[in-house]
Amino acid sequence: MWRLTDDFWDAWPQLAGMFPVAAKWAPLVQPGTWPDLDMLPLGAIRQRAVDAATAQPYSRFTVAEQQTMLTLWGLMRAPLMLGGHLPASEAVVPLVTNRDWLAMRRTITWARQTQATPTAITWQATSANRRYVARFNLTDAAVALTAADIGSGGGWSIWGQAPVASQLVVPAHGVALIRCHSEEGGED
Repeated sequence: MWRLTDDFWDAWPQLAGMFPVAAKWAPLVQPGTWPDLDMLPLGAIRQRAVDAATAQPYSRFTVAEQQTMLTLWGLMRAPLMLGGHLPASEAVVPLVTNRDWLAMRRTITWARQTQATPTAITWQATSANRRYVARFNLTDAAVALTAADIGSGGGWSIWGQAPVASQLVVPAHGVALIRCHSEEGGED
């Protein structure tokens, strides 16, 4: 395991700053290695040393930002060290127990950033029999994309828990994470 960053907290600029770090280190990730992007500041975070112990006890990340963070950590196969108190964080449990996201994280053997612009970043990943595409929205507004825009050709929306429709709406700072149709071209 190797540490890639300084302490990471629940602020969008810090999360957006993780993309170039992840892109740089992704080629070195292989079985038996663990790139540490730092803890996941999710749920009930009691110590707020980063902002002089504010009274805000919960993560400042929106649900969309939490999905973005979990997607990037999953693509990097980073250790999942949660920095919050889970029993007091009911909204976080469905995210960190999403079976499709966990299966992707567990089975991918290759993941790389394939496109980066000031407004969007695309990653692709593969496992033995699957392909995944993640399209991150870096803007402060929702964007509508088609499966072709994302480069998936259709499939299953991991965070949406539904087949990819003709159009996906990706919230501000959010992600469309798609498990593409199987290599045979059939339904998942």
